[in-house]
Amino acid sequence: MLRVPAVATSCGCSLHLASPLNLLRVPYHLAFGPGGRLCAHLGVAERWGAEGAQSEESGGIHGSPGAQRDPGAGACVIASPGGLASGAAFCHALASMPNRAAASAHPHPDPPADVVARLRAVRRAYDGDEGEVVALDGVDLDIPTGVVGLLGPNGAGKSTMMRLILGLERPDAGEIDVLGWPTATATLQLRREIGFMPEDDCLFPELRTLESVVYAARLSGLSPVDATAAAHRTLDRVELGGDRYRPASALSLGGRQRLRLAMALVHGPRLLLLDEPTAGLDPEARAEMLSLIAEVGRDGASVLLSTHVLGDVEAICGAVIVISRGRVSYCGETSRFRATTTGSQGPALVAELDRPAAGLAKALQAEGVAARAEGLRLYLLDTTVAPEPFWRLLAADAVGLRRLGPAREAMAEAFVRHLSLGDPERRHGQALHQAAAGGDEGRR
Repeated sequence: MLRVPAVATSCGCSLHLASPLNLLRVPYHLAFGPGGRLCAHLGVAERWGAEGAQSEESGGIHGSPGAQRDPGAGACVIASPGGLASGAAFCHALASMPNRAAASAHPHPDPPADVVARLRAVRRAYDGDEGEVVALDGVDLDIPTGVVGLLGPNGAGKSTMMRLILGLERPDAGEIDVLGWPTATATLQLRREIGFMPEDDCLFPELRTLESVVYAARLSGLSPVDATAAAHRTLDRVELGGDRYRPASALSLGGRQRLRLAMALVHGPRLLLLDEPTAGLDPEARAEMLSLIAEVGRDGASVLLSTHVLGDVEAICGAVIVISRGRVSYCGETSRFRATTTGSQGPALVAELDRPAAGLAKALQAEGVAARAEGLRLYLLDTTVAPEPFWRLLAADAVGLRRLGPAREAMAEAFVRHLSLGDPERRHGQALHQAAAGGDEGRR
């Protein structure tokens, strides 16, 4: 029988998980302890709440029968091959570990039709070297259904928000509902409904691709037969069918990314959390990953995509959330994220021509029309309607018009603008920078 490497425990006992194909043949409980650690007692699961740990008898997992029940010293911390694993980085499947008996005792509430998660006055802070570090500061947010991009600079609070949605951490204040469930009391129920693809490459390299996905499916509560069938279907879906019997360590970076996506998808989650799924991929592999994510959204699942790649959000996300210094700067449709620019901020209309626009721009300027050219694009300034000279000169020179419409910000410009709108300190710093730049220009 293949065994996952022995895990380290604070009580001196050792714990092994059986082969992914013969996993968890008895009732079990797994729970996250302090700091997001995945903890399990041998025969006893600890539920960590605001008032401390409470024990509940369970069937247990293979291990020494002499494990202590003290919640501080007896917790067994499951380890990945690279060392002890935190709840956020151990495995995608650990974000969806059901307690079937507990779930049946709590009927599923009716979730809002257009909202996948709600955060109300959520605050989360950590102790830092120089005092308290606030990751989320009184966040009120409705995360819409569909494919949603989560943007923000490093340290903005994106990862903290994902851990709170997963139930790996509790907020210091406020309430969170996901898919209609309160995360404070329905963590196990929620993990049946959520798939998680972390940024870290936390696969078991000695397992074959199929075994890895079956392992994730079994941890999600599927029977051996159902888990194997679902794993085959999911590997075909992510285009890894030809690699199903290869070790995970033998896959390319793009292949390992698709494998982690398959492990997050295999149990059919209603909400998929993706942390930098295209990081490090070449353009072709990135396009394939985005196509797979968009397909998941079309099939009815909601996706929260955390990324630094603005082009990924623009390509597949119907909505965008921007977080800056623990606060929400923007939440809305992607189509409204980029503002239509006005004369005081830049061009108002852009015309794409079939030839270089420099000649037409010069002719328009001679007639008093504010215009400038950039390659095949002609920008008409300070107007929302193309003026009469534009149409007359266009016809006179037989210039082909491919497109005419409002000129919008680039995604990067819109991102920076929304960061400043939601962050007074950043806005003040940007104003000082612009003033300094104006002074330098005046001195020239």
